[in-house]
Amino acid sequence: MSLRRLAVVLIIAAVLAIIIRMFFFETIRITTPAMSESQTIGNRLIIEKFTTGARFPMSIGLPFAPDSILGKKTYFPISESAHRISGFSKIKHDDLIAFNYPIVDNKPIDRHSILLSRCVGLPGENIRLQGTKLYINNGEMERPVDVSICYRFPIKEKDKIENLLKAGCISQRIYQEKDFSYVYLTKYEYIYLTKRQKNKITELKSCSSSFDEKTILIPYKDFRIELNDSSFNTWGALINKYEGVRLIRTESGHFRKNGKEADFYIFKQNYYWMLNDHQGYIDDSRSFGPVPESHIIGKACLIFFSPETKRFLQKI
Repeated sequence: MSLRRLAVVLIIAAVLAIIIRMFFFETIRITTPAMSESQTIGNRLIIEKFTTGARFPMSIGLPFAPDSILGKKTYFPISESAHRISGFSKIKHDDLIAFNYPIVDNKPIDRHSILLSRCVGLPGENIRLQGTKLYINNGEMERPVDVSICYRFPIKEKDKIENLLKAGCISQRIYQEKDFSYVYLTKYEYIYLTKRQKNKITELKSCSSSFDEKTILIPYKDFRIELNDSSFNTWGALINKYEGVRLIRTESGHFRKNGKEADFYIFKQNYYWMLNDHQGYIDDSRSFGPVPESHIIGKACLIFFSPETKRFLQKI
């Protein structure tokens, strides 16, 4: 094969690879134990973009290069707003969704780090997170059985719990703060510990923090709100952060959108509530609120390869 023909083949292959990654599939690597035990650190997942619809690139950069080298950007912004092809389906409850970290900075959205989390709330739904219990429109939602919940127990029980963990080959770290110790356990691990005890561990209690106490109506496209002090306090920050407008409250108590007086606001896009399976990892909607559709990359559909379990092309 001549060099010219080889060059043409390589160029065609590169273009096809870019098109496939841009509009059909891409892979991500799991770097934290934020999700359930079936998604361990090191797993590489295939993300499909048919469900959500592929998002057009918002920047172009050098392949495999960091965002900056010696203080110089290695990418070029091409769009300030997100545009996407219509999807063939819709995001559903419990889907594992890959999305760009919802943070406001000078980078294009597609240059933000990628997170993976479970979608538990859809546009228009009322979400109430009460400790370890999740309610959707006032109905309790069943969580996956391998969700890791934080349990608290007195320090005097630490040696006993450590021995039980070792006996059951449960590799969970025990944390300590003041007069209590803490451990994250799945439902099955908790049942194992309680059954191994001659007397039930009454001191082992599930616990939560302020991050686990949330109540919110998830905004949706064309959702209209009347602008007043209450609605501005609830939605103002989110609108200014993700909707591409500047909404302010004047000293006289009136509201202005992009400099013009406004009495109401209509949302431009759908939002989703993401919740990690591991209670201790709060890089989800508990800390940054609903995730806008503009930040969604796609839905995890296959484990491409798992170094730990040697699984290959296994459906999630």
